[in-house]
Amino acid sequence: MTRLKSFHQAIKEKAEKEILEIKQYTETLNAQHSIVTGAFMKVFRSKKIAAPQRSAWQSTADTWTKIAEQLDQTVQTWSKETLQNEFFYGSVFDAVKNAFLATRDLVKLESSFVAKPGDRKAFEIQHGKLLSESREALEILKRKVEIMSKSPKTASGLPTREGL
Repeated sequence: MTRLKSFHQAIKEKAEKEILEIKQYTETLNAQHSIVTGAFMKVFRSKKIAAPQRSAWQSTADTWTKIAEQLDQTVQTWSKETLQNEFFYGSVFDAVKNAFLATRDLVKLESSFVAKPGDRKAFEIQHGKLLSESREALEILKRKVEIMSKSPKTASGLPTREGL
């Protein structure tokens, strides 16, 4: 009986640790998406990108890049098998990964435009698509976090993955 109790305790602790991690990733991604998108739109609204605007954008992009490099190293270790076998909330970590990748692609496109502005109409189409995809990925993540946070516990107090 004590081995079963220890096993259940380990599962509870693992799930609680994952919930904290996931919430931290979610908050970071949402905040960075908002900051970077806002900074880019300030630059993009100008007809011509001047040095001060480019510098302000670069500062924001540099902050994102530092965060993205760390996240990238982490999410690269999250294969489908790893997410399925080593995480209690693997499907939510997968949503974190998707939100990160979508945001990274968006910022990469925005940075390329600031560095070398091209055809605004063609860019707007591509940007709109990536912006929509990143927002959708963040919304999916947000919904999964809500479901995960409200998931009922079993009679013995173990976490569940209901709705995930």
